[in-house]
Amino acid sequence: MRGIIHFGMPKTGTSSIQDTFHKVQVPDFRYFDWSGANHSSLLAGIVGDKNSPFIQRITPERVRNRVADWQRRFEEGIARNPVGNLIFSAERLYRSSLEKKRTFKDFLDQYCDSYLVIGYVRAPGSFLQSGFQQNVKTGLDQFRLKGAWPRYRQHISELDAVFGVENVMVRLFDRAHLHNGDVVQDFARAIGADLDPADIVTTNESLSLESLALLFTERVHGEGVDKMDRVSLASNRRLVARLAAVKGHKFAFDAAMIEALVAENSDDIAWIEDRMGTRFPPTGTTSDNMIGSAKDIFAHARAAQPILNTQIMQAAAEFTAETPKDIVRFLDAFVAGSTHMARPRKR
Repeated sequence: MRGIIHFGMPKTGTSSIQDTFHKVQVPDFRYFDWSGANHSSLLAGIVGDKNSPFIQRITPERVRNRVADWQRRFEEGIARNPVGNLIFSAERLYRSSLEKKRTFKDFLDQYCDSYLVIGYVRAPGSFLQSGFQQNVKTGLDQFRLKGAWPRYRQHISELDAVFGVENVMVRLFDRAHLHNGDVVQDFARAIGADLDPADIVTTNESLSLESLALLFTERVHGEGVDKMDRVSLASNRRLVARLAAVKGHKFAFDAAMIEALVAENSDDIAWIEDRMGTRFPPTGTTSDNMIGSAKDIFAHARAAQPILNTQIMQAAAEFTAETPKDIVRFLDAFVAGSTHMARPRKR
């Protein structure tokens, strides 16, 4: 069987690719059946990635048992319905170490005799912006770009070394370069899958500037997210989902800040552009809404207070009390909110 390995990169339409192929049955293709469409936690279990929340939240024995149970069911499924292509998609693979990439391939070699490794590369400015948004969603409480550079050459050359450069396809994530301007259609075409465009699941995870400002302010001055606590994670998902529905201005970093990072990493950009065989599109234009510091974000959060007021009123209107305890919980939230919002007036 041919192993099709989709490595992202992060923030290049990965969720849409995963959700589509997880849902749709494509002839002669099998999408790895895991607990979700994203295989990053499965990858962590296979290679023993101790930095993964999946590994940290349960014991090593439970990790091994879950992976072993999945592997047994997977092998039974393949025996019943043989296919020519297996699809695995995990953006976590991109930043995994060279050793973990090799461990992963050793695992796949049990089933695959050839490979197509494919990923999409985003221009550094838009990648850093999208990456910052994603990190804030999951708990980032500092304004920093240090360590966020995608390090194209390091990570992709590792994939080249493990799977063979002739088997690694790197595509520019840009509508003008994608088949029909769509990353899912482009991916399907690249791997030879007969996919009906009507079956595509489009997942838009971006936040408006106003939503991001409110969320970042909560991260810095609120309770934040405890990644080891399921209740905290569930509460965070609800908060992010509500804010994601808020429309507003587009979030973008200060152009001068991005240009400085691009200049600092010019050799890396030259390498990846040569590897792709095309150049990145221009960085973009400037606007009054560009962000250069945490102070800028807090200013936009203050300006977004009317939006927050509307969201609070909408949440209250949607509340339905089915039991007396529901009423008590609502009153507790009301009292806590009133107490936090009551500020002594300056004399």
